[in-house]
Formats: sequence, structure tokens, C-alpha cells
Amino acid sequence: MMNYRINNQVHSGAFYHYPDKRLPLSARTYIDGCSYEYQEVDIETKLSHFGYLAIRNKHFYRELKDNIDKKSKDPQYGGYEDTAKHAMADYISYLRCGDTYDSLSFVYADMSFRQLYLLLVRELKLRYYEYEDFTAHVKCYAFKDYRFDNESIAERFKDDRIGLQAYLTSDQETRRLIKEGK
Repeated sequence: MMNYRINNQVHSGAFYHYPDKRLPLSARTYIDGCSYEYQEVDIETKLSHFGYLAIRNKHFYRELKDNIDKKSKDPQYGGYEDTAKHAMADYISYLRCGDTYDSLSFVYADMSFRQLYLLLVRELKLRYYEYEDFTAHVKCYAFKDYRFDNESIAERFKDDRIGLQAYLTSDQETRRLIKEGK
């Protein structure tokens, strides 16, 4: 039986005013870990917004990147792109391990923001699931819980750090877990 994590209602109404299907909250809410907005919205809500758009093939990269480019011009936002990359890595770790701290997350350090975005979208497309709750008349969402076993993965690549990095910066482990029905 498939386990689901982050099981809740989809607030598709949040996207109502955005017929072009863009993020319903400011980009800063999703990528600026130092901001009030980021702290006010839980990670599961942000992932549901990303998942809602990802499965509809609506790209939100430009919204996020434009915010990074704008803030990076301001000296008070030094390291803003690194902050955004850290947020993206946290989303990936949360989906894969159930926590934003992931013992193997060091592999994300050398990835660009775009690479992290693309990896997140691939993970979302493999995990995000919507269904109707006809008794409550609401649309619900869940994330299929393909939990990574970091110790097992590290053991498989114990003498091959480059191979480990290549493996974890792809969606291969998620696809393997899907194929095995775990």
C-alpha cells in the first residue's frame, strides 16, 4: 500500500486570480529563508503550490529567478542566490527524506539554482497526486512517500563520491523506488 505524506486540501482558489498559473504568493515567500514571508508559510503549503503547477507543466522558474536577479543587485541582499539555492535543496530533502536536513544534501552545493529547480520539478512530478474527496466536495493533494534510505545509498557508492553526486542530483532513486513499489 502506498504511503502518502502531506495529505491536505488543494487550495486551487489561490490560483484563481492567476489564469496563467503562476505562484500565488511572492517569490520571496518560497526562496528567501531569511524573510518573514518565508517563515510564515509552512514547507508543505509551498510544496503543494509547486506541485500544483509542476503537474500542469506550468513553469515557475522565471518568477523565482527574476526575484533572485532583482535582489542580487542590492548589496544588502548579498548571497541571496545561495539562500534561494538552500531553500530549493530543503524542498528536495523534505520530499526525499521527510526533513529539510538530509545527511547527503552536500551533493546539492555545486548545483546551480536552475539545476535545483529542475530536480525539484522532476521529484514533484513523480510524487504529487491529486484526488477528489466527494463527501467533502474538495480537491485534495498528497505526495507519494518514496523515502530515501541515505545509509543504503551511501553504502552503494562508498568509494565513488562522483557517482553518488551524479545519482543524487537525478531522480533515479525515486524512479527505482517507484519501480520496486516502495
